[in-house]
Amino acid sequence: MTRITMNLQTLRDILILIVITLVMAVAASAFGDSIRLHDQVGVEQPRVLLRDVAELQGQTAGRLGDMVVAHFAPGQSRLTVRLAEVRRKLSDDGRVNWATLTLKGYVACRVERLEDEPTLIGPGDEPSPVIANPYDEVDLNSPVTIRDRLIEQIAQRAGTPRTDLRITFAARDEALLRSSAWADRLVYEPQSVSPLGRVPIVVRRYRGDELVETHRVVADVARRTTAVVTTRGVGRGQTFAPGDLALRQVYLSRDDGEPLAAVSDAVGQVAAALLRRSTVLYPKHVSLPRLVRRGQIITVRCIRGGVEVTTIARAEADGAAGELIKVRNERSRQSYPVRVTAMRQAVAITSDAATEPQPQRAAP
Repeated sequence: MTRITMNLQTLRDILILIVITLVMAVAASAFGDSIRLHDQVGVEQPRVLLRDVAELQGQTAGRLGDMVVAHFAPGQSRLTVRLAEVRRKLSDDGRVNWATLTLKGYVACRVERLEDEPTLIGPGDEPSPVIANPYDEVDLNSPVTIRDRLIEQIAQRAGTPRTDLRITFAARDEALLRSSAWADRLVYEPQSVSPLGRVPIVVRRYRGDELVETHRVVADVARRTTAVVTTRGVGRGQTFAPGDLALRQVYLSRDDGEPLAAVSDAVGQVAAALLRRSTVLYPKHVSLPRLVRRGQIITVRCIRGGVEVTTIARAEADGAAGELIKVRNERSRQSYPVRVTAMRQAVAITSDAATEPQPQRAAP
């Protein structure tokens, strides 16, 4: 009888150890440091570092950021860094404790070598042609010619002063552009939707009510503005730092809306796409950092009346600050909406008792 009791006690102790090990593993996965491999990045140097290809969370992960995970061979423009290769390099490094560090993300990261782009126009610099074609520059001081009338029409259509526009015409149209705009009656008909970029214009000359000439002129139009540009290649999902950005004078040849006008509008946010050096930033290029990742165990505060209950749940989607996502109660398997408030934290926004989360344990 005593032996049976001892065996049962030993079995119970083993089961307790197994449960503790599993709990520690889950806790390390949910709340420990993490390295999350991106799917696509761009780098300028031949050496590819861990921080170039992955999102690093936590001090331990941050200290591993300078680890070299790949090299570009001379003339090579693309390579792939695989999650299994990163794990092997981290294990060989000897500084990694896999009990407190999680490696996750995409199975492979495509890395592109970014070539140096031409320097953008800065204040006081002489602007270069918008499009490298044998075009002549516009002379705003010439007598009243068809050229002047076209420039006036283009400026009105773009809603921009002439001095902030850069307009070039094809050399083959020079004879027409120099002709007087006073003779006869001229009608100008733009053939493009956008006022910027390549703008075909039909010029019709009437003498009385009779159409005597029709010409088609092509103008390349760019608008000068001050915008935020990247000073180096930035990978998708990478957080913008002050050194990644600069405020410069640029010429825009596409009507994509207004670019970002202050570096502070992008610092701390993440790149929504792979960006080359000297890319002009628009709102579509930046997004709020993901504070919650799909599959993470997060802390959820449930406030009802004057009572606040803290519980944990598993995120069913990525979320940024202020965004609504759904989380799942691991005990009841029910999903409910929450609003993301901080890193791995959210507040429940439902008051439905049927879907209200049941307290489990507070996340550390």
